Amino acid sequence: YAPHVFLRKGYDAAVLDDLHLQELDAAEFNHFFTGYDVELITALAMGYLEKDASMANSTKFKLISSAQDPRFFEALYDVRTGECDLGVGAFFSTTARTHCDCPEAQDIMSPEGKNICCLDFSEPYERDGFSIVTKMIQEDQNFVYSLIAQFRLSHLTLVCFLILAIYLSGHVVWLVERRTNSEMFPKGYLDGVDDGLWWSVTTMTTVGYGDKAPITTIGRFLAFMWMILGLVIFGVLNAILTSALTSANVKDVLLQPQYISHADTLLNSHEFFPICTPDLYHVGLLLGYGVDAADIRIENITTCYELLDGSTTPPSRAGHVGSIMFDRRFLITDALPSVYNLVHHGIDVPPPLTTISPGVVINAVTSISRIAMAFPKGSPLLGIINQGLHELEEGRTVFSAVAEPYQGGWTLEECRSIFMGDALNPFQPLHVEYPSSSGKQVLLSWPFDIFIIAATISATVLFLGVQAVGHWRLSRKQSRKVHPSDEEFAGVVTHAPSGSVGKDITRLEYDVAELNKTMQAVLLSHRQLHGWLETMAAGNEVLPQLTSA
Repeated sequence: YAPHVFLRKGYDAAVLDDLHLQELDAAEFNHFFTGYDVELITALAMGYLEKDASMANSTKFKLISSAQDPRFFEALYDVRTGECDLGVGAFFSTTARTHCDCPEAQDIMSPEGKNICCLDFSEPYERDGFSIVTKMIQEDQNFVYSLIAQFRLSHLTLVCFLILAIYLSGHVVWLVERRTNSEMFPKGYLDGVDDGLWWSVTTMTTVGYGDKAPITTIGRFLAFMWMILGLVIFGVLNAILTSALTSANVKDVLLQPQYISHADTLLNSHEFFPICTPDLYHVGLLLGYGVDAADIRIENITTCYELLDGSTTPPSRAGHVGSIMFDRRFLITDALPSVYNLVHHGIDVPPPLTTISPGVVINAVTSISRIAMAFPKGSPLLGIINQGLHELEEGRTVFSAVAEPYQGGWTLEECRSIFMGDALNPFQPLHVEYPSSSGKQVLLSWPFDIFIIAATISATVLFLGVQAVGHWRLSRKQSRKVHPSDEEFAGVVTHAPSGSVGKDITRLEYDVAELNKTMQAVLLSHRQLHGWLETMAAGNEVLPQLTSA
């Protein structure tokens, strides 16, 4: 009856028939069984029922179950008749079970529902009830949201790795080619690396303009290697983007939960029909709500999951169901990997509810039920157990050598976290999304991702910084040629008069020297123009007039 009571790893259901009605001490009981109720009742026995050494091992546990039937009614009936002093097994505390207006208990009486009465119950140690499981629906969304929804950290890592490879290949080809092939890859870093990066990008994308190309043997070998590597990296990135868009049909889907807050919602929403349930008790509840019998299917829980998963496009009412009704605690077990793996001893199978595409909602309980321990009417143990439950809720730690969980200190909070999924609020719906991937990174890990991203950012900042500083210094140098400084003026003449007058004369001499250079360039251009015009005038009489002019 997981997660409350279930066999430990190494034992199958056949052992239940051997242990049925046998009395076990606490150590033996914990050897065969584990679960939320098992650890809780053991903690109560060790911490409150066996307070001193004289009472050690005085608590006996009797299993009333078999491989085919948990026999809840039989266990509760044994508590009523006094065969057991306390009953635990996720029992619901109901008013009908506490009233004594029922047939008198007899040894030959059948332990059925109408005879489960005249009991006392402890304070509830858990709240639970039944929930409706519905599938999420899909709505179209825009292109941008589709890309964002498909984005993963590994995608960013691949992009950063690609950028680093471009930086590296661009620098390497520039270093190799700058001496022999300076026309295409200038020796200066600022101009040469720019050309190297341009060549790297055009080569990787298979554009290949041909304006830049290595000519040395080493450069061509590096180019060959970069062609292969760049093609692979760029192809993988392109495949990821294509796959993301294809899986979303260019327009991805937005998952919208379908909530059922009360019975009226269920009755007025026919898309939730038929309703599948494995429990006849739930069938009675549905009929009481007014659900037609034709809209109820009784199947085992595994079949219910399969029918719900196949109901995206239902071919017929016989081949699908619209929702599932079952006890919430079992649905939580089949939804949370941590609890499911614990109950099923770490089998390499995902929880069933996580395999239903595109996801499901375990709705809030529509009616709350209190889970409590059962006692014979007027039992003196009731007060002791209630005190123990209260103190355990307050955080008391129980120590005992009877089993491993208690040797280092046992707390109810930790037990609830392990077996009950962090004590999820039954009044809040639980969204169980269908995983888009296995979630395992085979080639990449988080440290590697962070390293690649950080290295890319650092390399980019460094490169841009070097480029900015280099171009700034170059612009300053050109500015000084146009607007020389006072020191540069002073170097025009060997001897210059001192004072402000001398500085003005020096500047004037510098301007005259520059003007002479300009005039010489103009005269040279004039001679060249005159020669061109004379050559052209040889066959035309009009041009000499233009020449003389």
